[in-house]
Amino acid sequence: MTLVSVAQRERDNPLCRCQPGFVGSDCSIVATCFNVSDCSGHGVCVDFDVCKCDSGWAGPNCTEFSCERLAACSGHSQCKGYDVCSCDNGWQGDSCALPDCSSNNDCSLHGVCTSPHTCTCYDGYHGENCTAMKNCTSLNGCNDHGVCAAFEGNDTFI
Repeated sequence: MTLVSVAQRERDNPLCRCQPGFVGSDCSIVATCFNVSDCSGHGVCVDFDVCKCDSGWAGPNCTEFSCERLAACSGHSQCKGYDVCSCDNGWQGDSCALPDCSSNNDCSLHGVCTSPHTCTCYDGYHGENCTAMKNCTSLNGCNDHGVCAAFEGNDTFI
């Protein structure tokens, strides 16, 4: 078996790399996309009835919005316009990646919204919206040298 260099193979068997819209071994055939609405003006016909969609567009004929710049709406919504997401209930933000705790008073600034309508409270607070302060009365309120981290009747301090 003889090893043939890439350069020699290209010299012996030339191959055309066609520009978008042209096909065939010598790139002389204009590809048509009649069956996919000529890519709807939002893409380029790259082969017979095959579109390469412009940024922001998707689908076989480039008529669907893609929201690719918004991480496809993070899987928590539907793309309703060019880079416009319509968030599912419980999600917010441009790409719908942020959980929404507005129904929990945004965790009352005493916690973090970790999933839709769910707060994880900072030390010293508890409750659905983190408004209730933990109470360590049996430990003298931690003597003002700690934060109460009581768990269901079990007073501890940190």
